[in-house]
Amino acid sequence: PGSSHWCNQQWGGSWYESVLGEYDVSDHAAHTRQLQLMRAAGIDGLWFDFQKPSWIPRIQAIAQEALALGLNFAIVADNFSDEHIVNTLREELQTFMQMPNYYRVDGRPVLVLFESPHRWSRRDTVVPTWELDGQRPFVIGTYHWHADEREAIPEGMDSLFFWHSPDLVWQEQQYYRSSRFSVKAGSVYRGWNEAYRDWHHNPPYLGYLSGTLALARENEPAFAQVVTWNDYTEGTMLEPSFLRAPGGCVDPTLSYWHNFSWSCQGYDVGQACTPAAGWAGLPEEGPCSGSGEEVCGKVEDCSKPEGSAEGAPPEACRDMGTDGDDEEPLRSAYSDLALIAETILGTPPSEAIAEFKAIVASVSSTTTTTMPSEFEAGSGRSFEQPEADDEGVVCRGATAGDNSAAYYELHSGVTSLADCKALCEAASWCTGVEYSTGRCEVWTRTIGVKAPSTSAYTCLRVVLGATASDTEVTQLYARLRGSQAAAEELEASLGSLADRLGRAEEVFHNVTHREMVAEVDLAN
Repeated sequence: PGSSHWCNQQWGGSWYESVLGEYDVSDHAAHTRQLQLMRAAGIDGLWFDFQKPSWIPRIQAIAQEALALGLNFAIVADNFSDEHIVNTLREELQTFMQMPNYYRVDGRPVLVLFESPHRWSRRDTVVPTWELDGQRPFVIGTYHWHADEREAIPEGMDSLFFWHSPDLVWQEQQYYRSSRFSVKAGSVYRGWNEAYRDWHHNPPYLGYLSGTLALARENEPAFAQVVTWNDYTEGTMLEPSFLRAPGGCVDPTLSYWHNFSWSCQGYDVGQACTPAAGWAGLPEEGPCSGSGEEVCGKVEDCSKPEGSAEGAPPEACRDMGTDGDDEEPLRSAYSDLALIAETILGTPPSEAIAEFKAIVASVSSTTTTTMPSEFEAGSGRSFEQPEADDEGVVCRGATAGDNSAAYYELHSGVTSLADCKALCEAASWCTGVEYSTGRCEVWTRTIGVKAPSTSAYTCLRVVLGATASDTEVTQLYARLRGSQAAAEELEASLGSLADRLGRAEEVFHNVTHREMVAEVDLAN
């Protein structure tokens, strides 16, 4: 409340409202529900936009709870407010990077740079001058400022991430196919519909979620960034939301683009425009997209309900008859996130929406979240059942080559796998073990990949939810395989309950070893 994303007269407001209300991100109940929604949608972790020291307590609180829920995170150092943020806040960044759920690439902590060169006379972006445990951070810069394929990426950067653009061909044919860097961080977004009053970036465009999800699925980047989870003033949020009813604390019709003096092809500024031809059932000769050459005063968002989490879209959409019927079908605030869940997990949209609603309704301001008991010391941890082909398998992080010594505690002189598992059970935090004769690694980071080895190694993960019922196991298979029939076929071929859970966990890791991360705005 009172922030630039809700009701700030100077900056503007938002066309949208969260199903969680006008929350403050320091509110425990709000970020508990947000993290649970992310996890239910198949999102693996978070990238925190970080501009100011005052945001540190918020990141600390959310990162700790993300750890408890099995979610990873990384920092996006946004130099909009401080050109030298990566060095002036070095100690704070290093503290975050030492958490067990901090993202790493080849053992190096990830540091994303959101670059604002226009703020600093277009000088070169300041990069870290320090190391952590003898290694530089794995620095991911902003592709939009370094898109020329004829030039090497800047010194001090290891990769580049894609942000926003209405030009999907640019992302597909230039970014994803770039040979200048191997670790790709693609972008998944619904579009852009900003409501700044005086400030402005891009004219509005919408209807891009399916296309960007398809690109990420086809190109399999190391990271697919959900842009964004909760930036309401820019209208990019994928957190469940709906269109504000007319009126309210700030009128977004006062925003820059809504009062722009140009017109789009065949349409007057201010008339309801829809995203793109063919979207939401529109005819091929539909209105403009707001992609730069065709500028709309306002792109009407016909995918969202107006005034509540479930309901009809705006009147302008009903007038257009976008589905060819007299009455416009009802919309849901949860549809965007449900599409993500369907793409990643195979969850039917109706089931995903029901789960999201239950999360929003069930978590109160007094809710506390505890670490998964399977990871805690003395909890009687359960492990995957060894398979015949588990001998000759090693534990790895995000990729087969991701094997940093920071991921595990090494114990020598361990004479059996049972003794290695006992060390895991006694540890304050353990996600699994890697064992070979006389050598035991007790892992504290998520084991994303089990890679083949020519030596006699065994890698076993700690199994979550080992006390699940048969019904819960069946539901898990249904979500992973996308159909009840496939779930029943798998279930029929498995033995004990523990074995079923171990195999389900393996399927899960095989499906999701590419990281889907939500970009989180902390200004709310």
